[in-house]
Amino acid sequence: METLLLESSLCELEKQGDSFQLWKYNSDTGEKDIFYKNTDENISERIQATMEMPNAIWYLNIEENLKLEHDPELYISAIILFLFDILLACSVYQYLSNRKVKFTS
Repeated sequence: METLLLESSLCELEKQGDSFQLWKYNSDTGEKDIFYKNTDENISERIQATMEMPNAIWYLNIEENLKLEHDPELYISAIILFLFDILLACSVYQYLSNRKVKFTS
């Protein structure tokens, strides 16, 4: 099992926090026979890969980790862009309010 995990890069999914399960249908019962999973939670079949093997068709379901991490650099960039937008808006307002428009008839 360790060789399978290393060769298939499933360890990378675990490091990223993604959940997965490797399974096939039991030929005798027709039920889902889970060979390996890294979580006890139910995994949706939205992301699924199939592998045809001589003895059966194997399925790999993956559920991405969608937890957002707090990135300080992202917050700093957002604050800088917000301040730049305010400065630009003030500059445009100042320019338009000082500009004298003369209408001639």
